[in-house]
Amino acid sequence: MVDKVIYLKAIIPDNSCGSIASTFNRLYSSIGETVSKTIIYEKLKTHTYQVKYKRRTIKTRKPKATAINQTWGIDLTTVTINTSKLVNASLKLLSRINSLKENRP
Repeated sequence: MVDKVIYLKAIIPDNSCGSIASTFNRLYSSIGETVSKTIIYEKLKTHTYQVKYKRRTIKTRKPKATAINQTWGIDLTTVTINTSKLVNASLKLLSRINSLKENRP
């Protein structure tokens, strides 16, 4: 239970103990685990370092590998003609994640 609470606090750090308790109860009440906001507060107070460490590992983990031809980008360009806006939308297949940086002047 403590690991799940630490994970929830790591992914939603700005939420209060009450909202984390309601999120936890919504996710895990079907398997018979429920907590109160007081229990959340006590666990987070004693495991502050673990929450910071978990947040750091989540933020710095390597992204999942994507299959070839699965990453697309969209370019929305607006053109004003006679006070009416037209949107020119075009889809581009991104060959690499870094292709956005390569196209910059």
